[in-house]
Amino acid sequence: MKRNFFESLIAGNQINPPDSVTKNLMLRFTNAINIEWYKKGQYFEAIFYSQQIEHIARFNSDGEMVEYKINIPESQIPPVIVSQMNAIGEIMSTVLINRPSEINYEIIVRNKVLQRLVVLVDEQGTILERNFL
Repeated sequence: MKRNFFESLIAGNQINPPDSVTKNLMLRFTNAINIEWYKKGQYFEAIFYSQQIEHIARFNSDGEMVEYKINIPESQIPPVIVSQMNAIGEIMSTVLINRPSEINYEIIVRNKVLQRLVVLVDEQGTILERNFL
């Protein structure tokens, strides 16, 4: 039976991850609310709010968190990165990507000709990727 668009959206919310995954989420984010679970390839992804900020946490099937993402304001980006992005254009949004061994920032920047770019940088400001949207 073919699903319609709305059934597909709701179906993503019906994923039940292993207990180890849900327990680890609640240990790390004790204030998590409105948790929606999705299966993305080999990972379980939780989209939720904690302290009124949207988070996305990704876990492997053993329950280990492999990364989490948070939408953050420009004021929380290291100044060296803000300077670099301002040289490209206007910062539109920023996501902190926290992995066990590294922190990166995914920044959407609009340049002078109003093109949007997604720029991935590390904590020191090294550009890892740069793509037009």
